[in-house]
Parts: sequence; structure tokens; C-alpha cells
Amino acid sequence: MFGGCVGISIGRMCPRCGRSGEGFVGALCSGCYVEVYGVAVVPESLELPYCRVCGSYRLQGQWIEGSGRLKDTVMEYVYVFLSQRLKPTMFVEEVWVKGVDVLEDVVRDVMSVKVSIAGRSGSIVLNDSKIVRVRVNMVVCPSCTRRLSKTGYGAVIQVRPLVGGLGEDVRVKLERLLSKLEFRVRSSIISIERVRNGFDILVEDQSVARIIAGKVKAAFGGYTIETFKVTGVKQGGGRKGILTIAVRISNVKPGYVVAYSGTPHMVIDSSSHGLKLLNMNTGSLTTISYEDLAGVELLGDREYSLGVLRKLQLSRIEGDNLVFKDLDSGREILASIGGVRVLRGNLILGEVYIAYLLGDKLHLVGGLEYE
Repeated sequence: MFGGCVGISIGRMCPRCGRSGEGFVGALCSGCYVEVYGVAVVPESLELPYCRVCGSYRLQGQWIEGSGRLKDTVMEYVYVFLSQRLKPTMFVEEVWVKGVDVLEDVVRDVMSVKVSIAGRSGSIVLNDSKIVRVRVNMVVCPSCTRRLSKTGYGAVIQVRPLVGGLGEDVRVKLERLLSKLEFRVRSSIISIERVRNGFDILVEDQSVARIIAGKVKAAFGGYTIETFKVTGVKQGGGRKGILTIAVRISNVKPGYVVAYSGTPHMVIDSSSHGLKLLNMNTGSLTTISYEDLAGVELLGDREYSLGVLRKLQLSRIEGDNLVFKDLDSGREILASIGGVRVLRGNLILGEVYIAYLLGDKLHLVGGLEYE
């Protein structure tokens, strides 16, 4: 016999099944040990507090983002819960969860889940499986409760355009941005309300509101202004109130035309700091901050200003000349290389540009995205 009460023995016989030459755990062979004692103490049933609104679940007092489908969330919950709570039986030194599978969907709020377990006793690895009944307790989490009642917010993020109005493309981009926030940040959002010429985002936590406002500003360009309205005093001192963050976002793109300082300017490029503009009377370039852009008039975009701006595609190069195809009329336009000024992007065959003719110089804005 080797290894005392745990190990493999050629001459040893299991008193329960009579087999010999097996790995032994205690007085029994490994198979009988698992049948009699199991690898770990596993509860027969569990209760899963599950938010029917957002799909999150509560674990150890915290609400955690779910895995999408209820079935996947149940498997995740069981795996995490048992991985933290499993207790090995007497001769097993360590135990772990190998996998979780749902045997049947919810029947009267209960799911049957098969849990595959493994453990180690000395050099012997033991495998076992148990059926756990999971009762799904449909509730509404605290964040969704506040969201539905629109109460409990500490901050308001007011998203407004610098120029003109917010189009559908901006709404889609904003909603996509918010949906990709990490769960801790996203769960602090109580509501997103469409208001005249913008959005109001009610946020539970003021520090989280600053994070969200910063991400919106970084995504669109613009600037923020904070104001604080005192509503009371916190226990232990300190002011209590509502933080308002006005986020003024840039909704103009390269190729748009704005009236700046009383003169039409075409937007050439944008950055996190401001916009580069082309003076359409003089051809000079200037860079302005987003604060300077606030309140200027939007004269039109590349679709609206077809009488002034043309959409040209570089077709070919013939000696010192560039041949463009006017995508609006279908005609070809010939321009000497020296008569072309590329303000954004590079000269690439097949590239589409917004073009503006000033004097004898064709100004091109490239690198644009078209839907």
C-alpha cells in the first residue's frame, strides 16, 4: 500500500465494490468515494435575484451586469456563486467548477442546472456532477427603479448643438456611445430624454456624470460648462444639490459652410480643440475654438450647398493635369496640378472630394465619410 489513506494500491480492495488496483481516497476507491461522499458540498437549490428590466443580477449584495439571455445569466450566476462557495468533502484538498449547463428552461420560475465539478485528493483527480435547481426571482433593481420613477438623480447632462440642430445621425451616435459604457457607468444613468434641440441625461452619481460628459465631448468635439444648484446640507456637513453639465457638441463636419465673423467659411477639419476653417472670400485658413463657434450660423452642408461646392472624384492624371468627375452632373473637370490646393487628405485616384473654386484655385477637402 502506498501513500497512507490516499493513493493507489495493487493489493488493496475497496470494501464497497470489491475493486482493487484503483486509486483510493480514504478507505474507498475513487469511484465509490465520489458516489458516497461526492467531491464537494453543493446546495440543492439557489435563488437568483434577476432584474426583469435590465437583466442584471444580485450577487453578494451587488448588482452585476447579466450575460444577455436569462439562460446565460443563470449559468454565469451558478458558476460564480459555486466557485466562491464550494466546500470540499473530507479527503478532498481542493475543488473547482468545470462547467455549468442548463437542462431545461424556466418552469414556474425554476431552472434545472447541471454543474460539473472536479477535485483533487493527493495525486488523484475526482469528477462529479450535481443538479441544482435555480429559482429566478424577478425583481426591479435599484437603478431601474430610479430610472422608471426618474428620481434619485444627482446630475443632469444637457447635450446641445453648437450650431443648428441635432440630426438623426448624432442621436444614433450618442445612443451607441452610451450603450458601450462600462456597466458601472451605464447603470448610473437614470434616463435619457429627447428635448427640444438636444438630450437631457439624468445621472445618479455626479462623478459618473462628469465621466459621461467627458466621453460625449471627446466623441463629438465641443466644450462643457458646469453649474451647481444647492438643495440642502449633507449629514456631517457639505452641500447637497444637483449638478448640471452643459455639453455643447460640434455637429458640423468637413464640407459644411458656416457664417463666421460675417463671412462664409467652409469647415476643413476638426480636432478635440476646435475647427479649421477656409475663408471662402480670401482663401485664408484659420483655426477657432469650439467656444468661438457657439452661436454662428450654419449656411449649409455639402448636400445643401451644391451651387457653391462640388463633389468631385479624381479619375486620372494626364501629365500636369488632374481629371475629376463631377458626381452631381457627371461631367469631367480638368485642373492643372498647380491650380489645386489640397486642404485635407491626399490626392488619391478614386478619392472623392468636396471642391470649392476660388479665383483660379480649386480647393479640395478629402478624407470624408459618405453614407
